[in-house]
Amino acid sequence: MAIEVPDWYRTVALVGVDATGAPVVVLLDSTGAIISVMKGEYAGTLKNVQVDAQGRMIMIPTDPADVWGNAISMGNAELAAVFSFAKRYDRRGMVIFAEGFECGLSSWVTAGYGAGAAIRHTTKQAFSPPYSVQLVAGTDGQRQARLTKYLPFPAVGKMGFEFSFTLDPNTSDVRSSISWYDGTYVRVWRVNYDLVNTTLSCGGADGKLTTLKSDLSLRVSDTQFHTIKLVADLQNEAFVRVLCNSLSYTPTTAAIEKTADTGDANLMLTIRHYSIEAPAVNPDIFVDNIILTQMEPD
Repeated sequence: MAIEVPDWYRTVALVGVDATGAPVVVLLDSTGAIISVMKGEYAGTLKNVQVDAQGRMIMIPTDPADVWGNAISMGNAELAAVFSFAKRYDRRGMVIFAEGFECGLSSWVTAGYGAGAAIRHTTKQAFSPPYSVQLVAGTDGQRQARLTKYLPFPAVGKMGFEFSFTLDPNTSDVRSSISWYDGTYVRVWRVNYDLVNTTLSCGGADGKLTTLKSDLSLRVSDTQFHTIKLVADLQNEAFVRVLCNSLSYTPTTAAIEKTADTGDANLMLTIRHYSIEAPAVNPDIFVDNIILTQMEPD
Protein backbone atom coordinates (compact mmCIF):
# COMPACT_ATOMS: atom_id res chain seq x y z
CA MET A 1 0.00 0.00 0.00
CA ALA A 2 1.41 3.34 -1.06
CA ILE A 3 2.05 5.90 1.64
CA GLU A 4 0.46 9.24 0.99
CA VAL A 5 2.42 12.29 2.07
CA PRO A 6 1.17 15.85 2.12
CA ASP A 7 2.24 18.33 -0.52
CA TRP A 8 4.08 20.49 2.02
CA TYR A 9 6.33 17.49 2.91
CA ARG A 10 7.41 17.22 -0.71
CA THR A 11 8.45 20.84 -0.88
CA VAL A 12 10.54 21.16 2.30
CA ALA A 13 14.28 21.63 1.79
CA LEU A 14 17.14 21.93 4.26
CA VAL A 15 19.00 25.15 3.59
CA GLY A 16 22.50 26.25 4.68
CA VAL A 17 24.71 29.16 3.70
CA ASP A 18 27.89 29.35 1.66
CA ALA A 19 31.04 31.36 2.40
CA THR A 20 29.33 34.59 1.26
CA GLY A 21 26.26 34.02 3.39
CA ALA A 22 24.03 33.11 0.43
CA PRO A 23 21.49 30.29 1.08
CA VAL A 24 22.40 26.86 -0.31
CA VAL A 25 20.22 23.74 -0.41
CA VAL A 26 21.79 20.90 1.61
CA LEU A 27 22.56 17.99 -0.72
CA LEU A 28 21.51 14.36 -0.27
CA ASP A 29 23.20 11.33 -1.76
CA SER A 30 21.40 8.47 -3.56
CA THR A 31 20.49 6.84 -0.24
CA GLY A 32 19.03 10.01 1.20
CA ALA A 33 21.99 10.66 3.52
CA ILE A 34 22.95 14.27 4.05
CA ILE A 35 26.22 15.25 2.38
CA SER A 36 28.00 17.52 4.82
CA VAL A 37 31.38 19.02 5.56
CA MET A 38 32.35 19.29 9.21
CA LYS A 39 33.96 22.56 10.18
CA GLY A 40 36.27 23.58 12.98
CA GLU A 41 37.70 26.94 13.90
CA TYR A 42 41.40 27.75 13.66
CA ALA A 43 42.71 31.23 14.45
CA GLY A 44 39.22 32.60 14.00
CA THR A 45 38.73 30.99 10.57
CA LEU A 46 36.45 28.04 9.83
CA LYS A 47 38.37 25.06 8.44
CA ASN A 48 37.19 21.73 7.03
CA VAL A 49 37.75 18.82 9.42
CA GLN A 50 40.25 16.49 7.73
CA VAL A 51 39.70 12.78 7.06
CA ASP A 52 42.01 10.07 5.71
CA ALA A 53 41.55 7.88 2.60
CA GLN A 54 39.11 5.61 4.48
CA GLY A 55 36.99 8.53 5.63
CA ARG A 56 38.24 8.31 9.23
CA MET A 57 38.52 11.59 11.06
CA ILE A 58 42.10 12.67 11.76
CA MET A 59 42.33 13.71 15.40
CA ILE A 60 45.08 14.64 17.85
CA PRO A 61 44.29 14.31 21.57
CA THR A 62 45.21 17.56 23.28
CA ASP A 63 45.16 19.41 26.53
CA PRO A 64 43.55 22.83 26.05
CA ALA A 65 46.66 24.84 26.90
CA ASP A 66 49.98 24.83 28.69
CA VAL A 67 50.70 26.78 31.88
CA TRP A 68 51.25 29.94 29.80
CA GLY A 69 47.92 29.62 28.03
CA ASN A 70 49.36 28.41 24.71
CA ALA A 71 47.43 25.73 22.81
CA ILE A 72 49.32 22.41 22.82
CA SER A 73 48.97 19.06 21.09
CA MET A 74 50.46 15.60 21.53
CA GLY A 75 49.90 12.77 19.05
CA ASN A 76 50.36 9.05 19.61
CA ALA A 77 53.96 9.07 18.33
CA GLU A 78 54.91 11.77 20.81
CA LEU A 79 53.14 9.93 23.64
CA ALA A 80 55.14 6.80 22.82
CA ALA A 81 58.36 8.79 22.84
CA VAL A 82 57.59 10.43 26.17
CA PHE A 83 56.65 7.20 27.95
CA SER A 84 59.47 5.08 26.52
CA PHE A 85 62.31 4.23 28.91
CA ALA A 86 64.75 5.13 26.12
CA LYS A 87 64.15 8.83 25.51
CA ARG A 88 64.28 9.85 21.85
CA TYR A 89 66.62 12.56 20.74
CA ASP A 90 65.26 12.88 17.20
CA ARG A 91 61.52 12.38 16.68
CA ARG A 92 61.73 11.40 13.00
CA GLY A 93 61.26 7.79 11.90
CA MET A 94 59.23 4.93 13.37
CA VAL A 95 60.85 3.18 16.34
CA ILE A 96 61.37 -0.57 15.78
CA PHE A 97 63.91 -1.15 18.56
CA ALA A 98 64.77 0.76 21.74
CA GLU A 99 67.25 -0.12 24.48
CA GLY A 100 67.69 1.59 27.84
CA PHE A 101 69.44 -1.42 29.44
CA GLU A 102 66.72 -1.85 32.08
CA CYS A 103 66.88 -5.61 31.49
CA GLY A 104 70.66 -6.03 31.38
CA LEU A 105 72.97 -7.05 28.54
CA SER A 106 71.71 -10.56 27.80
CA SER A 107 70.52 -9.67 24.29
CA TRP A 108 73.81 -7.97 23.37
CA VAL A 109 77.16 -9.36 22.21
CA THR A 110 79.99 -7.75 24.15
CA ALA A 111 83.74 -7.89 23.61
CA GLY A 112 86.72 -6.20 25.23
CA TYR A 113 90.21 -5.98 23.68
CA GLY A 114 93.38 -5.11 25.54
CA ALA A 115 94.41 -5.22 29.18
CA GLY A 116 91.67 -4.10 31.55
CA ALA A 117 88.93 -3.94 28.93
CA ALA A 118 85.42 -4.55 30.28
CA ILE A 119 81.73 -4.10 29.51
CA ARG A 120 79.45 -3.64 32.52
CA HIS A 121 75.75 -3.19 33.17
CA THR A 122 75.70 -0.33 35.66
CA THR A 123 73.71 2.20 37.69
CA LYS A 124 76.77 4.39 38.18
CA GLN A 125 75.61 6.78 35.47
CA ALA A 126 72.75 6.95 32.96
CA PHE A 127 71.08 9.34 30.55
CA SER A 128 67.68 7.85 31.46
CA PRO A 129 68.17 6.37 34.95
CA PRO A 130 68.72 3.97 36.44
CA TYR A 131 70.73 1.83 33.98
CA SER A 132 73.33 2.21 31.24
CA VAL A 133 76.27 0.19 29.91
CA GLN A 134 79.87 1.06 30.81
CA LEU A 135 82.45 0.50 28.06
CA VAL A 136 85.99 0.27 29.46
CA ALA A 137 88.61 0.25 26.68
CA GLY A 138 91.81 -1.80 26.97
CA THR A 139 95.27 -0.31 27.28
CA ASP A 140 97.01 -2.36 24.60
CA GLY A 141 96.29 -4.43 21.49
CA GLN A 142 93.11 -3.16 19.85
CA ARG A 143 92.40 -0.94 22.91
CA GLN A 144 88.62 -1.16 22.66
CA ALA A 145 85.34 -2.19 24.24
CA ARG A 146 82.57 -3.22 21.85
CA LEU A 147 78.79 -3.55 22.06
CA THR A 148 76.89 -5.33 19.25
CA LYS A 149 73.23 -6.05 18.55
CA TYR A 150 71.99 -8.44 15.84
CA LEU A 151 68.51 -7.82 14.44
CA PRO A 152 66.33 -9.54 11.80
CA PHE A 153 66.80 -8.83 8.10
CA PRO A 154 65.16 -5.41 7.68
CA ALA A 155 62.64 -3.96 5.27
CA VAL A 156 64.95 -2.08 2.92
CA GLY A 157 64.56 1.67 3.31
CA LYS A 158 65.90 4.59 5.32
CA MET A 159 66.90 3.55 8.84
CA GLY A 160 68.16 5.60 11.79
CA PHE A 161 70.55 4.52 14.56
CA GLU A 162 70.94 6.83 17.55
CA PHE A 163 72.65 6.50 20.92
CA SER A 164 73.83 8.69 23.79
CA PHE A 165 77.29 8.51 25.36
CA THR A 166 79.76 10.21 27.67
CA LEU A 167 83.47 10.86 27.09
CA ASP A 168 86.57 10.12 29.16
CA PRO A 169 89.79 12.24 29.08
CA ASN A 170 91.63 9.16 27.80
CA THR A 171 89.10 8.27 25.09
CA SER A 172 90.54 8.16 21.59
CA ASP A 173 87.43 7.47 19.48
CA VAL A 174 83.76 6.53 19.78
CA ARG A 175 82.56 4.70 16.66
CA SER A 176 79.12 3.50 15.65
CA SER A 177 78.00 1.55 12.61
CA ILE A 178 75.09 -0.06 10.82
CA SER A 179 76.05 -3.24 8.97
CA TRP A 180 73.51 -4.77 6.62
CA TYR A 181 74.08 -8.37 5.52
CA ASP A 182 71.76 -9.63 2.76
CA GLY A 183 73.36 -13.02 2.13
CA THR A 184 75.44 -11.74 -0.80
CA TYR A 185 77.04 -8.52 0.43
CA VAL A 186 77.66 -6.64 3.64
CA ARG A 187 77.17 -2.88 3.47
CA VAL A 188 78.55 -0.74 6.31
CA TRP A 189 77.72 2.84 7.34
CA ARG A 190 80.09 4.28 9.99
CA VAL A 191 80.20 7.42 12.11
CA ASN A 192 83.30 8.28 14.13
CA TYR A 193 83.94 10.92 16.78
CA ASP A 194 87.68 11.45 17.31
CA LEU A 195 88.16 13.14 20.69
CA VAL A 196 91.90 13.63 20.23
CA ASN A 197 91.46 15.57 16.97
CA THR A 198 87.92 16.84 17.79
CA THR A 199 86.67 15.51 14.44
CA LEU A 200 83.32 14.06 13.43
CA SER A 201 83.43 11.91 10.31
CA CYS A 202 81.53 9.21 8.47
CA GLY A 203 82.12 6.66 5.74
CA GLY A 204 82.67 2.97 5.15
CA ALA A 205 85.95 1.16 5.59
CA ASP A 206 88.38 2.48 8.23
CA GLY A 207 90.71 5.03 6.66
CA LYS A 208 88.07 6.07 4.14
CA LEU A 209 86.14 8.50 6.30
CA THR A 210 84.71 11.83 5.18
CA THR A 211 85.15 14.71 7.63
CA LEU A 212 81.88 16.37 8.60
CA LYS A 213 83.31 18.81 11.16
CA SER A 214 86.97 19.24 12.08
CA ASP A 215 86.66 21.35 15.25
CA LEU A 216 83.85 19.71 17.20
CA SER A 217 84.73 19.93 20.90
CA LEU A 218 82.38 17.81 23.02
CA ARG A 219 82.48 18.21 26.79
CA VAL A 220 84.33 15.45 28.64
CA SER A 221 82.45 14.37 31.75
CA ASP A 222 80.81 11.32 33.33
CA THR A 223 77.60 13.33 33.68
CA GLN A 224 77.48 14.97 30.22
CA PHE A 225 75.82 12.79 27.60
CA HIS A 226 76.08 13.52 23.88
CA THR A 227 73.91 12.00 21.16
CA ILE A 228 74.78 10.85 17.65
CA LYS A 229 72.26 9.65 15.08
CA LEU A 230 73.13 8.06 11.77
CA VAL A 231 70.46 7.75 9.06
CA ALA A 232 71.31 5.25 6.33
CA ASP A 233 69.54 4.68 3.01
CA LEU A 234 69.84 0.91 2.61
CA GLN A 235 68.16 0.74 -0.78
CA ASN A 236 70.39 3.37 -2.41
CA GLU A 237 73.51 2.50 -0.38
CA ALA A 238 73.97 6.09 0.77
CA PHE A 239 74.10 8.33 3.83
CA VAL A 240 71.01 10.46 4.47
CA ARG A 241 72.21 12.52 7.44
CA VAL A 242 74.35 12.48 10.55
CA LEU A 243 73.25 14.31 13.69
CA CYS A 244 75.43 15.18 16.67
CA ASN A 245 73.68 17.04 19.47
CA SER A 246 72.28 20.20 17.82
CA LEU A 247 74.27 19.78 14.60
CA SER A 248 73.06 18.13 11.39
CA TYR A 249 75.06 17.12 8.31
CA THR A 250 74.17 15.75 4.89
CA PRO A 251 77.20 13.68 3.79
CA THR A 252 76.48 13.50 0.08
CA THR A 253 80.07 12.55 -0.85
CA ALA A 254 80.63 9.89 1.83
CA ALA A 255 80.90 6.33 0.50
CA ILE A 256 79.84 3.20 2.34
CA GLU A 257 81.82 -0.03 2.52
CA LYS A 258 80.42 -2.86 0.38
CA THR A 259 82.09 -6.25 0.25
CA ALA A 260 81.06 -9.78 -0.68
CA ASP A 261 79.71 -11.76 2.27
CA THR A 262 77.58 -14.91 2.07
CA GLY A 263 76.79 -15.02 5.79
CA ASP A 264 73.29 -15.02 7.22
CA ALA A 265 71.07 -12.06 6.40
CA ASN A 266 70.77 -9.67 9.33
CA LEU A 267 71.24 -6.11 10.53
CA MET A 268 74.06 -5.40 12.98
CA LEU A 269 74.41 -2.32 15.19
CA THR A 270 77.81 -1.71 16.76
CA ILE A 271 79.28 0.83 19.19
CA ARG A 272 83.03 0.84 19.89
CA HIS A 273 85.04 2.79 22.46
CA TYR A 274 88.81 3.16 21.93
CA SER A 275 91.50 4.34 24.35
CA ILE A 276 94.47 6.56 23.52
CA GLU A 277 97.86 4.83 23.26
CA ALA A 278 99.46 6.76 26.12
CA PRO A 279 99.16 7.01 29.01
CA ALA A 280 98.26 3.35 29.51
CA VAL A 281 95.05 3.82 31.50
CA ASN A 282 91.60 2.34 31.03
CA PRO A 283 89.08 5.01 30.00
CA ASP A 284 85.40 4.31 30.56
CA ILE A 285 82.35 5.82 28.92
CA PHE A 286 78.64 5.26 29.52
CA VAL A 287 76.21 4.44 26.69
CA ASP A 288 72.42 4.71 26.92
CA ASN A 289 69.23 5.15 24.89
CA ILE A 290 70.02 3.13 21.78
CA ILE A 291 67.19 3.47 19.25
CA LEU A 292 66.66 2.04 15.76
CA THR A 293 64.07 3.57 13.45
CA GLN A 294 62.73 2.85 9.99
CA MET A 295 60.77 4.91 7.42
CA GLU A 296 63.05 7.89 8.03
CA PRO A 297 62.25 10.94 5.86
CA ASP A 298 64.75 12.41 3.39
